Amino acid sequence: MLQYWQRVYSRMLPAIKPQKEPAMPTSEAGKTIEKMYWDHVRAMSPAERIRGCFRMFQSFYSQAAIRYQKEHHGIGERELRIAMAKRLYGGDPRTRILIEMAEAEQRTKTDEH
Repeated sequence: MLQYWQRVYSRMLPAIKPQKEPAMPTSEAGKTIEKMYWDHVRAMSPAERIRGCFRMFQSFYSQAAIRYQKEHHGIGERELRIAMAKRLYGGDPRTRILIEMAEAEQRTKTDEH
């Protein structure tokens, strides 16, 4: 899956303009760390940046899923995926329709059993 997204984003990256860097911290140590971070980011290839973003997303998703599972004991894998989609993408009206369709399908399967 990572290779697929690398191909997708490698076609998009030339059109994406770098964003303005955020304001630098005021302490000297903070300025040094911030500069080191941005130097590291600038030195990365587009593929490395995509891998980094993908790893951050995977980390966020797994932590959020674990937290959700603790709150909703015994939740099934499909139900978890729907709940996570709702949490991550539920603000987009078009995506919300797809999520609601998946929920309706899940309810139908649950009602049949």
